[in-house]
Amino acid sequence: MSNVGFIYLKNVPDYRQAELYKAVKAFHHDITLEDKEQMKLKHFNKNNKNRMHGFFPFIDNDPSHKEFYDMSNV
Repeated sequence: MSNVGFIYLKNVPDYRQAELYKAVKAFHHDITLEDKEQMKLKHFNKNNKNRMHGFFPFIDNDPSHKEFYDMSNV
């Protein structure tokens, strides 16, 4: 992981790729920007309380050019 930056898991029990893809697509395409604003970390939206988990928006001039939602079951 220190060289590539991510991990690829194989043979995960009950993994359903089509369902995951559908959920990811729905989040990134169907949720409005206003709703995503409410999910941003406090770092990106000072009105929000979440400090560790939530929506990370695109950042100008960020070479990774990504947006994502970080969540935890902890």
